[in-house]
This record gives sequence, structure tokens and C-alpha cells, in this order.
Amino acid sequence: MKVLSKKIKHFTILILLIFTFACSSDDDSTVNNDIEVIDTNEKYEKKNIAYGEHSRQKFDLYLPTNRTIETTKTLILVHGGTWLGGDKADMNPFIEEIQQTLPNYALASINYRYLSQAEFSFDNMTADIDSVIQYLIENNEKYQITSNFGLLGVSAGGHLSMLYGFNSTYNDKIHVIASVVGPTNFMDPNYLDNEGSVIQNLYSLIELATGNTPENNPDYFKNSSPIHVVDNTAPPTILFYGDNDELVPTSQSIDLKVKLEELNILHEHYIYEGQDHSNWNDENLMDVYGKLTTFIQANL
Repeated sequence: MKVLSKKIKHFTILILLIFTFACSSDDDSTVNNDIEVIDTNEKYEKKNIAYGEHSRQKFDLYLPTNRTIETTKTLILVHGGTWLGGDKADMNPFIEEIQQTLPNYALASINYRYLSQAEFSFDNMTADIDSVIQYLIENNEKYQITSNFGLLGVSAGGHLSMLYGFNSTYNDKIHVIASVVGPTNFMDPNYLDNEGSVIQNLYSLIELATGNTPENNPDYFKNSSPIHVVDNTAPPTILFYGDNDELVPTSQSIDLKVKLEELNILHEHYIYEGQDHSNWNDENLMDVYGKLTTFIQANL
């Protein structure tokens, strides 16, 4: 099938619609981190740190100068790619921007296992997020970071960030969630009743990848929907969407906003007029970065 991709440049959000598996092109190899000596007064960058045995279970770590275990918090970045592709390198422009606006935060940009009918489900993806967090907690003295984490995800990564962070099994570790155009509800009639549309094509990818359909396994789609997982233990959440999104209809974010209000969860919700799923203009992106920075500083 054809690979559909759009490349992020500075101030442009990258959303990958990949229908085949992709491999990381990073050249760095992982070393034994247990014997590594790190100067906490200097910036630190490490690519492809392994947190599991699978080739996709790697992340990149960026640590700020003068960090301490009492004050340095970590923002985890989760890439998009329709759960079937994409790579942590796709988030590099976000890393560059966040390092400018939030210079005292540590960043972890992660890869995760793709959806696979034979092996992996959404549960495996959220388990991968948890494995990264557990790795960082176990090594927080070495890295001199706190056990306070936030999640920032784009598209499929936004969905996974919410699915993980809204789950009360996990969310005591998460202090803030930011979703940029992340799907929230696979049971949305706008997905189920739009046969032949781009939206329905996205939905069909999940069916092809997992072997599940709303007819033969509705619980799978419900339990994989952040809006059906969230409860009153959810952390502060900020949402960014476009009202001309061909893949994530506005009902997705509006319905979640209503649910968060009902649960009395601190949240902010923004819909940008005329904005589609991937080609975000500079003005809107500058606004996203500004609001995101303020929200993270206030809650993480």
C-alpha cells in the first residue's frame, strides 16, 4: 500500500499515515547505562536507550543542565503514525521547540510496538509507555530527575497518551496530558457511519491490524477509547484540534471536553478554525506552543 507521509519542518506538525511498518534510522547503539557516568551540570542526550527486547522498544533521552532529582521533571513525547508506523524522530521539531520554551525539563521521545493482529494491541502500546516510565523511575538517581511525568502525543500518539494517562492503573505517575489531534472515541458514530470516507479508512486500519471489528468485538474498541477509560482520577489535560480535520472529527474532542467537565477534571480545549489534521499553519502552531508551555509549567 502507498506510504502517506508529511514531513515536519520547524513550526509544522508531522502526522504520518503509514500503512506498512517503518524502522528507525538512528545510528546510535545502546550501551550499558549502568556503568555510564553522567555530569548533571551539563546537557545530556542519548539515543536508542533500550527499555525492552523488541526492536521498537527504544527511546531518546534529553536532559537539561543543572538538573536535580528534586526539581527536574520529564515530558514524554509519543509520535503519531496511525499506530502502524512513524518514529520518535518525527517529534524532533517538538523537542527543539520545547527545549527553547521549557529549558529545565527533561524529555524522553519514545518508540513503541506497532499494532499487529498476530502480536500487539493497544494494551501493548500503553504497556510500552509504562515501561519507559518505570525505566526512568528506576534510574532517576543516575539521571537526576524526579518521578513526575507528563505526556505529549500527536495524532495516534495523542490517543495513546490519553489512553495511558486516563487509566487509573497508571495515572498516579502522570501529572499532565497534552493531545494534539489525538482520536478519543472509536465508538463515535462519525467513525462507524461514514463508509468510504477518509475517516472510515482510518477506522478500517485498526480492523485490518487487529482483526477486530465493532460487530465482532465492540468491547475492544470501547476499551481502546480514552473517552470510555477516563474517570475522576485523570490528570490535567490540554487538547488541540482543528475543525477541518479529515481524520479526527470535531465530535471527538468536544465529547471528551464534555466528559472532562462532568468529571471535574482540570482541562483546556482548543479548536482551530479551518485547521486540518496535519498541515498546521505557523500562527496556529505558535499559539499551540504558547498554550502548551503555560499549561505544562502550571501543572507539571
